[in-house]
Amino acid sequence: MPLPQLSDDDILIQVEASVYGPPERTALAERTPGGCGMGLVVDTGERATHLSGKRVLVGPEKGCGECDVCRRASVVSCPHGHHLGTGADGTLASHVVTRARWACVLDGALSEVIDRAGPATALLGREAALAYAMLVRASVAPGEPVVILGHNIIARFLVELALRQGIKPMVLTGRDPAPAPASSAPDQPHADNTWAAWLRQRDAIVVDGTTMDGAAIAKGGAVSGWRGMLRQAAADAGHGERPLYLFETTATDEGRSWASALAGPAAKLIFLAKSAYSNPDPGDAARGLPANMPPSTPANIIDAVCDHDSAILAVAGTHPDLLPEIVALAVRGELDIAGAAALTTPDGIAAAAESLRRDPQRPPRQIVVHDL
Repeated sequence: MPLPQLSDDDILIQVEASVYGPPERTALAERTPGGCGMGLVVDTGERATHLSGKRVLVGPEKGCGECDVCRRASVVSCPHGHHLGTGADGTLASHVVTRARWACVLDGALSEVIDRAGPATALLGREAALAYAMLVRASVAPGEPVVILGHNIIARFLVELALRQGIKPMVLTGRDPAPAPASSAPDQPHADNTWAAWLRQRDAIVVDGTTMDGAAIAKGGAVSGWRGMLRQAAADAGHGERPLYLFETTATDEGRSWASALAGPAAKLIFLAKSAYSNPDPGDAARGLPANMPPSTPANIIDAVCDHDSAILAVAGTHPDLLPEIVALAVRGELDIAGAAALTTPDGIAAAAESLRRDPQRPPRQIVVHDL
């Protein structure tokens, strides 16, 4: 492609790393995919020369920054803006164009994230940012009962972010478990279930469906069984009957159905928008969701929330101004960005995706493409 003409506040970035996740798998053919990345500014418009030669991190949002919607901190919903990889060509290319005002400059103390995470730094532009936005949107206080639903990269970052804020989250696991060896102690995770082991090592609360009583499920159904396990986990953690904060990270109807069924009275449900992180792969979407949930429609989900006098908070993206805060967390080692990345070159994307798919019990990781 020819190099584009830059507007006054545009910057041209030579891409060093880009994330390949669910939005990239479903990107439309007429646009270069890629919603976030990092790289070196090699050309600028007249009002962005101060960024020339800087290394920057960029997320999907390209709001105008001038309209009432942007001024109310909803850049992701700007009626005049675009999103990288959908409304504009994205970061899975040698170069990408974005607005200078939304780029996070990785210099000074923030440049240390490159030494710590390398190409994995690109994950901070969208995946870590979405998890951070969900937690900020919910306004959860330390010690509140938090439930995380899903086995994906957003859930992984949510766990780390919650723990650093003094929140010990409850995470649902064990949808399709392998049978534990007879010699295993009942309170120990199966050797292959490294996701549950990862959670326990970080002092999160694992609500493991493999321990659910089969007779109870047959009598009361899967929903009743999971509700009982959540109530017991909350009681054991000292939460009593306080309303739950339930984070649904799969962005699927099935996940939302489970969240509304499990939330209970006066809960807050924090839903990730499908537009923010679509996941079209049924196998991926099912990870971390309890089995046997009946199909549900949006109307049924709303009815369940209304019946419980609960609230739904939606997260359709993140404000780019939050990126320096997220990078700072990674610099301080409070987010394991390097461990969350599966690094590959462009010709290795398919092999990397297959490798992740073959091990569904491991802690979630996301593909990061470098050497573009």
